[in-house]
Amino acid sequence: MILELLQAKSQHGALLLKDLKLTVQKVSPWRVWGIHSLRVLLFAGIVLTIHLEARSRRSAPTEEFTKQLLLETFDELPAEIEVGAKDSETGLFPIRNDDSEFGYLLTTSPKSDHIIGFSGPTNVAILLNPDLEVQQLEVLWSRDTREHLKEVVSSSKYWDQFLGVSWEELSQKQEVDAVSGATLTSLAIGESIINRLGGEVPSLKFPDPVTLSDVQVLFDEARSIQQNRRFDNGWDVFDEQKKLLGTVLSTSPSADNVVGYQGPTELLIAIDTEGKVKRTYTRNSFDNEPHVSYLDEDWAWPELFQGLTLEEVSQYDLAEQGIEGVSGATFTSMAAARGVIQTAQKNLVPLPETKTQPKSQKSWKPSRADFGTLAVIVSGIVIAMTHLRGIAWLRILYQVILIGYVGFLNGDLLSQAMFVGWTQNGVPWRSAFRLVVLAGIAFVFPVMTKRNIYCSHLCAHGAVQQLVRKRVRYQFHPGKNLKRFLSLVPVGLLSWVILVSMLGLTFSLVDIEAFDAYLFRIAGWSAISIAVGGVIVSLFVPMAYCRFGCPTGATLEYLRRTRRSDRLSPADGIAVGLLLLAQLLYWSPVNFFSWL
Repeated sequence: MILELLQAKSQHGALLLKDLKLTVQKVSPWRVWGIHSLRVLLFAGIVLTIHLEARSRRSAPTEEFTKQLLLETFDELPAEIEVGAKDSETGLFPIRNDDSEFGYLLTTSPKSDHIIGFSGPTNVAILLNPDLEVQQLEVLWSRDTREHLKEVVSSSKYWDQFLGVSWEELSQKQEVDAVSGATLTSLAIGESIINRLGGEVPSLKFPDPVTLSDVQVLFDEARSIQQNRRFDNGWDVFDEQKKLLGTVLSTSPSADNVVGYQGPTELLIAIDTEGKVKRTYTRNSFDNEPHVSYLDEDWAWPELFQGLTLEEVSQYDLAEQGIEGVSGATFTSMAAARGVIQTAQKNLVPLPETKTQPKSQKSWKPSRADFGTLAVIVSGIVIAMTHLRGIAWLRILYQVILIGYVGFLNGDLLSQAMFVGWTQNGVPWRSAFRLVVLAGIAFVFPVMTKRNIYCSHLCAHGAVQQLVRKRVRYQFHPGKNLKRFLSLVPVGLLSWVILVSMLGLTFSLVDIEAFDAYLFRIAGWSAISIAVGGVIVSLFVPMAYCRFGCPTGATLEYLRRTRRSDRLSPADGIAVGLLLLAQLLYWSPVNFFSWL
């Protein structure tokens, strides 16, 4: 009898399981992916709206505004200083004192705006002396986080590495000494300065570019020219059939400091297709007439270096060859000859084709910190996706490494401040490589694998809460209604993120989350208080901050595909509301919301 009852129950259970399987099979995977794709599109719509708003708000300031801002920034300049018109080629503002040359001013923006620190670019004003040496650096504005920027600005040791360095030397600088605790921001600022001064050093004495008419004096058949970046201010010359006739080199800026009677002289050097000098031509000079005109009128002077290669010109000894210059223009002609030799010496070894690119871009490679964080990320994925997650001692060891190395040492935690900065200013693929990889994994895994792997295995602050979980006897479990109320906290924070982003408010978004606290040397009290308070509460309410206080975690959890992804939920209504809020702010005047 008992055996029959057990057999009947077993058959009944099998029938129930079969019915359940049939019920599950009725859910179309197209429906699941369709609704879940809608969630991804809602999220993408919010991101795109924030990006478009930032782009529409980002307009180049007028020249007069920039000049006034520079004067206010460098308040130690003499009161009688005047700022001249911006040079269209170099972007430099000449500054004069009593009609004498005092120096130059320039900014890293907009040329270096693509270089992102932790969450945005920084515009640095650069003061150069007449010899193009850096005299002073000041931050005009920054879209990076407040604490990171403050740490960099206050580090005199960091700025000293640029002071007194010439434009040319700085443009070739390959390494920047970063500021501990603000590594990404300080490296990005340094790279911005190098990028702004990258490429060829501008000729401030002879700023006009070489033209076809200039070249035709040296090559009668010249019909077009093209800049040759293997040389410093060199131009390839072509005839009507696009056949190469030769190359023309300018002695400027290589010899701008070679002074004759009362100033430098710019010569053009014609080089034939065999690499030998054809002749020279005087293009411009600060020397006085008629001395300058004598250089081209003298029957032998333009052919002084004729038939010599650049290597032979670079080794040319004027005294040994008995050269005494052009009669009536000795100082001018000898200075011009030394300028040709100096130009040959500088261009003896052809420059790489990519000279105009900043060195930091060419030589970039992942850092040791990048490799370290990536190793921890891979370990976390393996543990999360295999049976290893059930081994207690291994899980605890991994969490300790995650907190210590990724959290406190590298500060690699995702946050709303970081995401908004990237959305507004671009993704720092090189300077924050490991964070970009971490963010990619954080967003892809919930959508594709149903696992919110970042919150469970890659977030240092989440690991802290896991370690303190149920460590005290008293545990409080919120009721259903209280849970619903507390779940609105991340929603409110995300709404605030949209308001700050769309209205361009000066509020720092690092103050609404705990993650900046791991950079404790520079963290603000708001982030530290949220972090410490969240851990204390998590002693009594398991994973309290992750569940009820983290807007980043709430975003990832919303994007996670679950068994209920085939139906709409209240969270979808909230996402629609946030998108509508962003759109409303984008299309409406700011002063309307200020009035509200």
